[in-house]
Amino acid sequence: MSACVLLPALNEADHLGELIAAIRAVPPLPLGPLTVVVIDDGSTDGTGDVARAAGAEVVRHERNRGVGAAFRSGLDWARARDFAYLVHLDSDGQVLPSDLPALAAPVAADACDLAIGSRFVGATPDGMARWKQLALTGFARGVSAAMGHDLRDLTCGFRCMNRKVMDALAPSFDYDYITESLVQAAAAGARIREVPITVLYPPDHGGMSRRVWRYGSRLLATTATAYYRGFVAPRLGR
Repeated sequence: MSACVLLPALNEADHLGELIAAIRAVPPLPLGPLTVVVIDDGSTDGTGDVARAAGAEVVRHERNRGVGAAFRSGLDWARARDFAYLVHLDSDGQVLPSDLPALAAPVAADACDLAIGSRFVGATPDGMARWKQLALTGFARGVSAAMGHDLRDLTCGFRCMNRKVMDALAPSFDYDYITESLVQAAAAGARIREVPITVLYPPDHGGMSRRVWRYGSRLLATTATAYYRGFVAPRLGR
């Protein structure tokens, strides 16, 4: 029994070595030994070299294909090597490997199939505006209720899953692949649990902009598409 830790990365050479070292410093987990794989999505700053020097496996895209494609490449790599568990976390340094034991524990104990890091269970993240937290949690609870769950965070890039969920995922979107794959897991009957985590945001993260609202509109559209594919189309025999 072993686990793959998947890090999609684009031009993260400045701090990727530190992140990998922090993952490798996590105390032994009931998931078994951890293998870190970095999906270098066409980086131009030596991200892959830094990852190898830190002891990670590296899969390289010769050109930038997008974070969704990087996740798919990592998922395929882990499935082909028969890992029992997959841990996926963003490589931008905003999530903390020190939260990994708490995230992995319910999956290893078979209390759930998918544990998702939540920024909004029990606290408001430092640096995030209150209005944005309310918007994200409202969206998450509405969407997850339609899937038979009560979740507060659908977009955090820190997750731990077992083989059942690994085999159920077939994400096709790019930036919205996190929410899409969560819908796919729910459609497959996965037991999903939220685990509180700490997220570090830059000081200006809470600012309101048109970009935020465009992202929200796009996320709603892609989530609706994923929900139709996972929950509605099978009932219609499509």
